[in-house]
Amino acid sequence: MTLTHTMSREIGQSQSRAVPIEAWLAWVLAFAAFSAFLPRDVSYDVAHYQIHNGWALLNDRIHHDFAPADMHSFINPPYNAFVWWLIERLPGPLVSAVLALPQALILPGLFYLTRAISTALTGSATRNVCLFIAAIGFLADGHFSLFASIRNDAWGAAAFIGALALSVREDGSLAGWKRLAVASLIMGAVLGMKGTNLPYTLAFASFVLILAEGHRARLNAALICAAGGFVSAALLTVPYAWILWTEFANPVFPMANGLFDSPLGPDAYDAYARRKPDGLLGLLVFPFVFTFNSEIIGSTDLDDVRLLLGYVSAIALLGLLARNRLNKSARPGARLVLALAAAFLIGLFAWMQAFSVLRYYIAGWMLGPVLVFALVLFLTREAVVSHRLRMLGLAAAVPLLAFTGPMDLRRAAWSDFGEPYVSADIPGPERFEDAFILFTGDDPSAFLATQFPASATFGHAVMQDYFRPALENYRPLLRDALWASDRPVYAVMFERKGETGRERMLSRLAMRENLIGRSETCERIPTNFEANDGLWLVCPLERGDEAAKP
Repeated sequence: MTLTHTMSREIGQSQSRAVPIEAWLAWVLAFAAFSAFLPRDVSYDVAHYQIHNGWALLNDRIHHDFAPADMHSFINPPYNAFVWWLIERLPGPLVSAVLALPQALILPGLFYLTRAISTALTGSATRNVCLFIAAIGFLADGHFSLFASIRNDAWGAAAFIGALALSVREDGSLAGWKRLAVASLIMGAVLGMKGTNLPYTLAFASFVLILAEGHRARLNAALICAAGGFVSAALLTVPYAWILWTEFANPVFPMANGLFDSPLGPDAYDAYARRKPDGLLGLLVFPFVFTFNSEIIGSTDLDDVRLLLGYVSAIALLGLLARNRLNKSARPGARLVLALAAAFLIGLFAWMQAFSVLRYYIAGWMLGPVLVFALVLFLTREAVVSHRLRMLGLAAAVPLLAFTGPMDLRRAAWSDFGEPYVSADIPGPERFEDAFILFTGDDPSAFLATQFPASATFGHAVMQDYFRPALENYRPLLRDALWASDRPVYAVMFERKGETGRERMLSRLAMRENLIGRSETCERIPTNFEANDGLWLVCPLERGDEAAKP
């Protein structure tokens, strides 16, 4: 509540510009309630590793299993552990509501930033206009995919936008050390929570350093941010990094193995290489490319120009600021505009070069309208209060809202308010005691590890070809354990509706792992993660001729 408290007390002195804290609290609770009733996200990451990893950490499965979620089994799991802790204690809809609370704070964060820009550039701000701009950003297409989801990418966006808002005063200057320290702790925490928040961290650091006036202020800000960020990041990364180091001699196993040379890690592997642009020119034009071909960044139905508009606006603002500097023409609020435009671009370029996965920079789409607003104010030199400018803003927003809508995402509705977040009816669970269970195929199944007997040993087989090299040197551990034992073996897989996926998966198991199964012996596993697009199966396997084992 630090952000809303600050907005109400420190900035909310003018009732024409302030939003009462009661209104923000009502918004946060309403969004949480909305998230509780919305069908939950059961898409790939959720069913593959988001649930499994938290359960695995809290049950010390790293010493018992063999990467049930393939390479994703080793992603830093503190956030996932918190989610699993909630799942064990609360009904599913309440889990969604709790996880939506930080996400709801994105809206006041965007409002605060928008109002600070208007005040810094023009000396005034209109509350309804700032709320409108903030809402346009909040309703970015990609953000819909993170509603009622346990994926933590919305938390990263909320932390980044909230940290920016905390770091700037109403007049556009850098905030005091206390607020800066809180913002740094938040940014360090989300970086420790998930390494893909690195672009946000770089953008935040550049924002603070540019906004600080003078070398002394810049040094003080850098020290505060470094100290706060390091402490919170270390708290969330060092414990698990130590586990990976002691197990595999690589604290980020299996990634970056060229630095650590773990014998179980790959010689070289980049999980995001297929998405990155080529060269400097490719980097510069990439926002135009993925805006109209979103499959490149992991989405098949994105139709949102917010980030592209922000990209063009940020470049235009930097050009205008450079021209003013050459002409020695001072402009109120110029430093804040420079800091925000530069931070946006630095974060964007870092994201494109490192990941280029939509949800890892969803805040970029949300900040797009804010940057467009800043450009309009910079060009008009007046607050957006005139009837003409209001009509222009509304006209520009119409196509954005017209094309805004929920992305195609796998979701499962709640049957009742007391339903657990995840459940499954395992057929004959006693036969899986002390068995090997292999989550098989391209589609995710590792979430079901939470429903099988704890004595079972879980692994993964027939993974996606793209991810296969990451654990090529690790996978023999499972094969050796499996073939050295006479414990029963089962494959768990997802079969899409209208397809004969089990025959294909069983054939690949026989070819790759010399494990033989028959499709007629497979049984359905009813689970509340079903979404009318297929079902999960468990199939008994037999070891083939030992002479032909892989």
